Amino acid sequence: MTEQSLEQIQRQLALLKRQQAALQARERLMAFTKFTMPDPTDPNDAEKSVYENALHHDAVAAALEEVEKGNYQFLILTMPPRHGKSELVSRRLPAWFMGRHPDWNVVVATDNDDFAMDFGAEVRKIMVSPQFKQVFPGVGLTRGGAAKDRHQTTAGGMATFVDVGGSLTGRGAH
Repeated sequence: MTEQSLEQIQRQLALLKRQQAALQARERLMAFTKFTMPDPTDPNDAEKSVYENALHHDAVAAALEEVEKGNYQFLILTMPPRHGKSELVSRRLPAWFMGRHPDWNVVVATDNDDFAMDFGAEVRKIMVSPQFKQVFPGVGLTRGGAAKDRHQTTAGGMATFVDVGGSLTGRGAH
């Protein structure tokens, strides 16, 4: 076997690993979180991520998957500040959920308007990323919409970001 053919096999293997990671990210929130946060020093290596999950992150992701499946109608997370709630619940979950259900409506409510706008902008950034497009190739956002508080998918679903005092009049959610 020549050195060139060995390099070609290694490239193909890396592509297959990346595709496998994308398929896992479609099904599992933690895999999605890691896949959509690639290591900037090697963004094409699907096994490298800047997100370092601990056991409590895995437990939160598993519980959120149960919410997405409809097995939990209510979920209350009580964890100290700076333990990953916002990243998993307010950034990654809405993007992953919209990828899995692009025709559904989602509401993300926060305790203030700044957080709502920030989370909305960050979810948009995730949903237009190459990683998201690889995980959910048929899901996109409608053109022309750059609002931070609303994202409409090409399938007709809508993600709305609002503070608890904001109005949701006329906007239902699944």
